[in-house]
Amino acid sequence: MTNNDYSSKSILITGGLGFIGSNLAERLVDLGGEVTLLDCSLPGSGANLHNISEFRDSVSLVEGDIRDRRVVDSVVVGKDVVFNLGAQVDHKLAMRDPALDADINCRGHLNVLEACRTLAPNSHVIFPGSRMPYGRLKPEDLPVKETHPLSPLDMYSIHKVTGEAYMRMYHDQHGLDTTVLRLTNPFGPRAQVTNPAYCVVNWMVRQAMEGKPLKIFGDGVQRRDFVYIGDVVDAMVIAGLHPSAKGETFNIGSGVATPFRDMVHIISEQNGDNPVECVEWPANYKAVETGDFAADVSKARRVLGWSAKTSLQEGLEITRKFYESNRSHYFI
Repeated sequence: MTNNDYSSKSILITGGLGFIGSNLAERLVDLGGEVTLLDCSLPGSGANLHNISEFRDSVSLVEGDIRDRRVVDSVVVGKDVVFNLGAQVDHKLAMRDPALDADINCRGHLNVLEACRTLAPNSHVIFPGSRMPYGRLKPEDLPVKETHPLSPLDMYSIHKVTGEAYMRMYHDQHGLDTTVLRLTNPFGPRAQVTNPAYCVVNWMVRQAMEGKPLKIFGDGVQRRDFVYIGDVVDAMVIAGLHPSAKGETFNIGSGVATPFRDMVHIISEQNGDNPVECVEWPANYKAVETGDFAADVSKARRVLGWSAKTSLQEGLEITRKFYESNRSHYFI
């Protein structure tokens, strides 16, 4: 395990105003890193200037799009670690407009990798993969290992797989240090809560805080691997400096398969026992429902010395308190 000393490191975070990027930026600032954030504030992406309000003076913020190669070139130069988090993250939008999703989630990532190859060849690029490309799994597949075949069900997942393939190719063919972290279902402070298009856990927290019924699709017995954002940030920070992470892919999750309805009931109890309702699956959700999921995180534990530390109940309570203190900036 590395000592996580970022005091001499120059760092770029694309998508730095988003949920994961802003939480990561705060941690890297605390660790002494020289942090640059690149974000285009794509509508609906969750980018929020308030996400960095507590440490705004400690980072450099560049407004720009990963699809603009000139901008990407300008911010990549001299970087030691690049966390390439900029993305289009709405699964339904990716199905409605696959060309847009490909433009951002494929061509945009190629721009970052090409810029690193030519202008920062000694940098280490970290890319957030997803658990979605694993597709529908059989009970005997769980917990799923990184070596399991990928079978994406929707356009977003296909482009995630493509992004991973880019990362491997740039490592194998160009010698660029790259790492893929396949995130399960992250939740926690700073995620957008204006729509349920992504980060459904945070959306449920908002519904509960506003006294609304919490609606579960189907019977809610489908299991998910929920991981708190603080633990995700831990993994990213470790991977960014760990020599054994280079060229590798890791599952990053809690390793625990929790029924969706159990997560919802915890949120209900923490917010005064909101009513919980089971409703029919919408057709566009049911078509891409993957069923039960839990990640095998033994590789991350063995190689990186990382494992999730925050329980679902503890993480949800921290999340609730964050939004209670920041309602005006997120409940819009």
